Amino acid sequence: MTNYLLLLFALLFAGCGNQSCGNQKQKRHLQHQTPCDSVIIPIQSFIKEVTESSLWRKGAYNEPDSTYLDWRQIIEYYRASNYPKSKHLFLSLDEDDSFKFNITQPPRPSDIHYIDTMLMLTYSCSSHQLAAAFNRELEKYLSQPITFQETLPLFENSQGENDTVTLFNLSPDGIFVMKTPDKKYKIYSYDDNTGGTGRNYCTYIQYLKNGKTEWRKLPDGLPQIRKIYAFKHQGFTYYAIISFQRNFGCSWTEFFNIVTLEDGEIIPHPEFYPHDIQNRLYTIYDRETRRKELTEHIIKECLGANEQNVADVVEECLNEEEAIARANIDEEKNHTHSILFPNLQSGIDIDVDFDPKNLSVSYNDVIYTGGEEGQYGLYKTIGRKRFQLNTKH
Repeated sequence: MTNYLLLLFALLFAGCGNQSCGNQKQKRHLQHQTPCDSVIIPIQSFIKEVTESSLWRKGAYNEPDSTYLDWRQIIEYYRASNYPKSKHLFLSLDEDDSFKFNITQPPRPSDIHYIDTMLMLTYSCSSHQLAAAFNRELEKYLSQPITFQETLPLFENSQGENDTVTLFNLSPDGIFVMKTPDKKYKIYSYDDNTGGTGRNYCTYIQYLKNGKTEWRKLPDGLPQIRKIYAFKHQGFTYYAIISFQRNFGCSWTEFFNIVTLEDGEIIPHPEFYPHDIQNRLYTIYDRETRRKELTEHIIKECLGANEQNVADVVEECLNEEEAIARANIDEEKNHTHSILFPNLQSGIDIDVDFDPKNLSVSYNDVIYTGGEEGQYGLYKTIGRKRFQLNTKH
């Protein structure tokens, strides 16, 4: 996969300027030559410099305010401030400058590789101040039919910690781009790089309407969509969506939703959820197993203890433990349109999945441990569990 992406870069950059000057012709490995009135900038230097407050204080800005600036303006301001004698800025993507991209070239909205590269480069700079500018850059291309019809090899293969092959591994939770199984909608859901240990996400839904490419941005504050399935019920198409929210550190939540889509608008259908399923997801507390464990422990530590006294102490411990175990999960029950699968701040993966053939949801069951050695928190997973959707509503 990495070799494929490098080849893609070579093919793309070969069309980004062919002028040469002096002994630059002798450089081996270059996919194209850079004009004399240009400068080559390592990509990591560009990412650092374009977001620095000192750059923006040179002009009329206190910070790079992407509420008002788009990426063409940002690049031009950066060029005029740092390299006023250069007409062209080439970003170097490797140590020997073999692969370069001209960020000052005229836009090529019908070239999928140009769009793909611009999205990855601008996304790599989408810090707090530049997040809105990246959103607008993406929105500009979402109106192009080519982005709906074709894949974006770089942009669609940057899934943060889950990805091992991309040239850009730029955020903890990365970028997820997928089409619905019926190919009617394309979803772009990404970490917007504005969060700290807790992350924020943006999601766009792209679709065709009356022969035109349209898109809709979902409201802020929603989790990141990572999987989507489709199934038919009584002649209608429904979608099962699995999404993800990193709350902080070792705490994250997975969400399960049944929805329909109408012109990119998500319409929830909680009638498919089994009655009281949110309260029955996890085992949480195995009272009988804990009774046996605590009884054996007390008898071992307190030789000759009265049997009734041991039973009373165990019962009191069980009541206290179960109250603690269930109090943590009770805090997660405020959603009506989603089924929540919290990891209860324990660094464990619930791995929610959906089978569209038998309409069942599977996931890792969770039980309270009290904090066993080697555990992040008070809970651990104990195997797979599943439930069927309610189709008799």
